[in-house]
Amino acid sequence: MPLHLSFANRVEPLVDSLSQALDLHWKDLGNPPEVVVPSPPVSKWLKLRLCERRPALMGLPTPTLEGFLWRSLEPEPGMSMLRGPALSQALVPLLDDACLSEPLYARVREFLIQDGALNPRRRMQLCQELARLFMEYEYNRPSVWKEGGWAVAGLDRCWPGRAYFAGSGEEENETEAWQRDLYGKVFAAEGMLARRRILSLPALHRLRREAGWRPEGSVAMVFLVDKVSHFHRNLLMELSQGWDIHLFLQNPCAEFWEDVETRRHPRTRKNVKFPAFKAEDYGTEVLSPQVYPAGADGSLQDPLLLSRWGATARENIALWSQVTDYEFDSLVDAPLKEGQEPTVLSLLQQSLLNRHPGPGIQPLELEDGRILSNPIEGDDSLTILACPERGREMEAVRDCVFQWLSEDPERSPSDCLVLLADPARHRTEIH
Repeated sequence: MPLHLSFANRVEPLVDSLSQALDLHWKDLGNPPEVVVPSPPVSKWLKLRLCERRPALMGLPTPTLEGFLWRSLEPEPGMSMLRGPALSQALVPLLDDACLSEPLYARVREFLIQDGALNPRRRMQLCQELARLFMEYEYNRPSVWKEGGWAVAGLDRCWPGRAYFAGSGEEENETEAWQRDLYGKVFAAEGMLARRRILSLPALHRLRREAGWRPEGSVAMVFLVDKVSHFHRNLLMELSQGWDIHLFLQNPCAEFWEDVETRRHPRTRKNVKFPAFKAEDYGTEVLSPQVYPAGADGSLQDPLLLSRWGATARENIALWSQVTDYEFDSLVDAPLKEGQEPTVLSLLQQSLLNRHPGPGIQPLELEDGRILSNPIEGDDSLTILACPERGREMEAVRDCVFQWLSEDPERSPSDCLVLLADPARHRTEIH
């Protein structure tokens, strides 16, 4: 079965397309398609929006990506999926005095031993970081299954038997040596995790593939799950051989932008001598293009937001587009409608959509024929707040939400969405 790809610059067209796909594929009320979401809060928001467009959603499953992939691999009864906290807890008893006395763990011993005794806080912190690293290793350096066999040997097929990061003929790094040894201990057949049948998602995939498992299913729709590892992407591609997979992803730019330069720093730095100006030059109109040449000679063609912060989105969009041979549905919803007065936010969105550096650098032509050639005055459509720490960030978000709700009695909390780059870092402040 194929893999279908839909891109949109706004969420609303994706919700409309998802609702239409549900109308097409949800024929049996007792057998609904699965709608995979990035998190439970997104699931609640999505169901509210779908209820505005279609009848009640009784029985519609909205699992997260990890839960969906785990069930699609058909684990045996009694198996459970390994999470970061469980892995860190399994690592703690392994870093005991006997382990630290081995010469391989000399650097680890220097970090954990303080005043002649093992520091429990440091050990817990190290185990948490190692759990994150081991999970990241398995997800982003996976083995690849192709045409009935392992086409690429990932870290899981190298560790703990041999080095993975060291190249051919190179000596193994000291850090990889002790991490590889500890990896072998925590995932050993007689270890705590194996005895309790706790497996990572890649481990279950290896087990099921080697047992002859083949993907078989019906329809699944993946909504706004954009940040995925190599393993998750590869497994979704495998599932598309037996499932009908629909991907609904955001793309801020309607133009081809795989060639946008997203490096923060140039590969080579050139020593450029700052030009010398006379005192009277500072009152002329030609000074600014000489000192700040961006846009004056057409040198800056791309929005800075795409260049500075678009690397992850660009790579994700490019990889999925290559999977479908660049066959996808483009659902473009122009931020600036005909006759609508531009705001800072809508102008920014329109510039991103058109891969345009902005009207302050180059004239921007809108769909209705208008041409904007100057920056507009600031408004409250986009606000940047300076906050010294996370607690103040949450207070500022709360105040902004209350202020926004008080401006219109028809607004409700369900109309507001708060996005955090890493919600776990703000968990204490939120609660």
